[in-house]
Amino acid sequence: MESSRGSSSKAQSRHCRNIRLEEQNHDYRRNYLPFTIPSSFYNIVHVHQFTTNDTISTLINHFESCYRYSIDTESDRFTYDLSLIQVHSIPQHLPSFIVLFEINHLPPSDSSLMGKIKLLFSLLFRLGNIIFSWGSMSDELKSAIQMNLFTWPVSALCINLQDEFPGWYRRALPPCEACGSIQSSNKAMPSKSRCICTSNFPYVKSTDKWSLQNAIRYTINRFLDKSSTKKNWSIMLDPNYSPLSSSERRKRINYAIYDCFAVTLLHQAIYDKWPLTQLREAELISLFTSNDPSLFSSTLLENISEDENETKSTSLSVLNTPRHSSSLPIPTLLEDISEDESNDDDEIFVSFLSSQRGPDTSENTFRHDEIHPAPVSDDDIIELIPSDQELFSNEPPQPHRKCRSASARTRRNRKRNIVKRLHRDRHIIYRNVYHRFTLKQIKNILRDRDVRYVHPKLNKSSRILSIGMKKSSLVDLYFDRIPGDLFDKFHYQQYRRQGHEQKKFFFFSHFLHDDIITDLCITNRSTTTLLYILLNDATLRIWSLENLIFIYNDNYIFQTNYQLSSIIHMHYDITFDSSYTFTVVDIITGTDVFTKTSLSDEQSFNKLFYSSQRLIIGLINGSCDVWNLRICEKKNYDTLNISDNISITTITYNDGMFFFGINDGSLYSYILASRHQLSI
Repeated sequence: MESSRGSSSKAQSRHCRNIRLEEQNHDYRRNYLPFTIPSSFYNIVHVHQFTTNDTISTLINHFESCYRYSIDTESDRFTYDLSLIQVHSIPQHLPSFIVLFEINHLPPSDSSLMGKIKLLFSLLFRLGNIIFSWGSMSDELKSAIQMNLFTWPVSALCINLQDEFPGWYRRALPPCEACGSIQSSNKAMPSKSRCICTSNFPYVKSTDKWSLQNAIRYTINRFLDKSSTKKNWSIMLDPNYSPLSSSERRKRINYAIYDCFAVTLLHQAIYDKWPLTQLREAELISLFTSNDPSLFSSTLLENISEDENETKSTSLSVLNTPRHSSSLPIPTLLEDISEDESNDDDEIFVSFLSSQRGPDTSENTFRHDEIHPAPVSDDDIIELIPSDQELFSNEPPQPHRKCRSASARTRRNRKRNIVKRLHRDRHIIYRNVYHRFTLKQIKNILRDRDVRYVHPKLNKSSRILSIGMKKSSLVDLYFDRIPGDLFDKFHYQQYRRQGHEQKKFFFFSHFLHDDIITDLCITNRSTTTLLYILLNDATLRIWSLENLIFIYNDNYIFQTNYQLSSIIHMHYDITFDSSYTFTVVDIITGTDVFTKTSLSDEQSFNKLFYSSQRLIIGLINGSCDVWNLRICEKKNYDTLNISDNISITTITYNDGMFFFGINDGSLYSYILASRHQLSI
């Protein structure tokens, strides 16, 4: 019982931490310029089963002449398995290579291409190389070691900058008049005059590990986006094979490569023990190149300590950097770099890839749910019948429930309630709550959003709301319906205003469009309640129901040959469909998430049905396709022949069974046999 309570508290702490990190990421995005690197500095290479031998040979030649690298990894949010290894080379001359090893899509182990990939790893970890990372590499690369991509320990020198950063940062801070830590601008700060201002440190304890985002924020005052941390990284990222939309794919690739770029940016300053002002004024190209393979000798790699008697740096003099057209200080250069430079058109992909598609998976919405095993309860406490009662009596026997005393029933009920509460805590969503919200108001909001909750609890001291669910699938379904800021101060004031307005009942009519409206959709999952209007010309218009204002200047226009258009609710996404194509669009940003044309060998369809990440498509030839939108693909076995050449007109679902209405008046029922497959 105590272990289950401990697991529940850990899950609650984890949720609170994730909410805090999301708020921090949003705050940094709003207050700081983004951390960007010119696309001319690097080439992106995707390594997987479709990569050509020429591409791998190009990388081998480059790795043979490079001696310093930064490395990072990404794991799948569902399986926690290693899915992506990012390696950034730090060569003597730009451009460098940023290599994305897509672990789940590598070739067979006995193929010649796999042999060259293993040779690439052997060159990466050979003796004399220096590998920089943010965190322990042995923990992150454990899965790759089990795949026999390389052996561990490696011959290269592996340096964890996360452990070295706190000591360097305390000495490298510039002069501070607020706390009296004044120093000369060209020397590292001695221990006795280090800045102690809390505004310069995001952590209270000196032993806390720095996140890479905070390291970039407090060193060069730039924003490193971490919004894609919890993603399904098993999906393919290569533009020629990825099923993701261009915007989503570009966002994930930028997240993956900029983690390596951030480590590369900091590595020289930490191990040369630069003052922070020197890092901020350094030329960006000098931080992304190296001239001497023996830059870090054994004398340089001593631990950075906080010795009070330390008076000078043990590092060598700053190396001469090659000339480059971008020889500007970091603040000036980063301000001149626009976000457009990270587009796919500006990136140089060194990959000669075929047009064949490979297996992949897709992204899913962010969530946390913990499953705790419930302990088996003890035997119930039952009071014995007094011994002075006669064994045989003319009176009828009393019911069993009256054989217990009042205190025994109280103890028994308490034990049963404890066991039931343990089961209630198996699937929970946690949210922070503004202190003026009451539990009654929270329940009303959840009902308005069609959230089937059980036993919501509000901790009055910590103001944390725990919303119980009966099963884990409901956590998937409702997580995005309950945003992290739903119960903040702004939404409380909005809820109060809506409560006063609802007391006034009125009718209104409004002329919205001069075209035929084919479908309507209303959602309150965003900040304001939105009305989506789909017109006959395949145009989508979005209105705010608070003031009936058209909130987007440009309409979302689909292909002009769309014949049938409708809208389907999908968490934060909505699906638009025509007779041949369906598109998943983000209702917040208006961007395409996924588009699929010619769904079933150019068979048009009449009906779509969405349920639990499955999209069921009723075709006019009497069959239906089942698409798994979690990975954006259709399996061969996910096609059912409902009837012969008679179109499907309607689809519905109830309690594990699907019902298909046919154009000839007949009805067919199918049972949901597994998560991805339907069967008779």
